[in-house]
Amino acid sequence: DLTGRVFHSAAKQIGRLESSSTLVNRIWESILWTQRGNHVSVITDCPQRDERLGWLGSLEPFAHTACYNMDVSALFLKVCRDFRLAQSKDGHFPNLAPNVLSFDKGAPAWADAGVSAPWTGYVHFANRRLLEENYAAGCRFVDGIRERSPELISTERGFGDWLNGDRVQLEGYPETGGKAPIKPFATAYFAHSAETLAKMAR
Repeated sequence: DLTGRVFHSAAKQIGRLESSSTLVNRIWESILWTQRGNHVSVITDCPQRDERLGWLGSLEPFAHTACYNMDVSALFLKVCRDFRLAQSKDGHFPNLAPNVLSFDKGAPAWADAGVSAPWTGYVHFANRRLLEENYAAGCRFVDGIRERSPELISTERGFGDWLNGDRVQLEGYPETGGKAPIKPFATAYFAHSAETLAKMAR
């Protein structure tokens, strides 16, 4: 009496992987279906629980994989427009877009997707619109961090290294609970976004 329907953004699959290992093939197939399940007009964290929002931190580490698997050029144009619409006057990209939770500032790595996502899409698909439409917003973002960063050490706050799965206690940083300390983490992302913006300018 029930019919299940799969729906997702209509991005054409362009990547394929087939190996002699059934397990590896199944893992790759699972990755592909996970991408489909999380690309529904926005790029969500996960489709099965209360994380069905456009978290920029979910796109940032997965963007290259997404581009290898599917032609997400049009989807990136759409989500980058969401980033720009949610950007604050002082240049902050929020943690998610559309910004339905009303974050006023995005965390390092999360907010940096506002720079890295258009660049990654351009690298894979040579779609200059991604650069033309997002360069000025990227400048506002990087310039805002620069103004708040004495001696180029970022003062941005956030979640830290969310993907540090082993949570190893870092020597000399007992307060981090195993996560990378926020200042070098945030400063590394600041440097990466500045470097990426320079590539966009060239």
